[in-house]
Amino acid sequence: MKVITVANQKGGVGKTTVATNLAVMYALKGYKTMLVDTDTQGSSMTFRASRPENRAEINAVQITKPTVHRDIASFNADYVIIDAGGRDTAVYRSAIFASDLLVIPVGASPYDVWSTEDTFNFYKEISVTKNFKACVLLNMLPPLGNQKITTEVYDALKDLTETYGIKILDTALCYRVSYKESAIQGIGVAECEGEKHKKAQEEMESLYNEINKILGGAK
Repeated sequence: MKVITVANQKGGVGKTTVATNLAVMYALKGYKTMLVDTDTQGSSMTFRASRPENRAEINAVQITKPTVHRDIASFNADYVIIDAGGRDTAVYRSAIFASDLLVIPVGASPYDVWSTEDTFNFYKEISVTKNFKACVLLNMLPPLGNQKITTEVYDALKDLTETYGIKILDTALCYRVSYKESAIQGIGVAECEGEKHKKAQEEMESLYNEINKILGGAK
């Protein structure tokens, strides 16, 4: 079993979108997938409740106590995707401690980058006692390829990630309507029909492949 935690203390960076779409990707590939929601808002649980019965199966559970790292031992799953809340709480720390890979979404703003340093600090703190990996995912970038904004955010991140030994993923996700439209239906962008969803689908396929390369696991 592999555990992927999507977390950032900064709110509004698209954690739930990333977590739910990753869960869909693993389910579509035929893996037993568990989606864990540690946020009291329960956005991932709402996604699962909206999911049509004829779609690839995703099991889901909400854990709002700091027992995530212990509870996952009882899960019957190949991949566990944890959608961690955005505050530094005992539950948040438990969710990160449970992970084999910490995925840190960062929005397209220098302010998002600066606010993310707290998450980097916690990764550094916990990695002293546990061997796990972390990576940064640039998320919600301008869809028209505004190179200036992308470059500014990347440059702001680069020095920080090198200091903490965290990889910036080659894959980046843009701000696309496809992610919102699919979430309303309880499906991932990979399950959407129509040419207009192709770019978002390519992004998620790339993210899935890159994460698996880091984990050395799924196909």
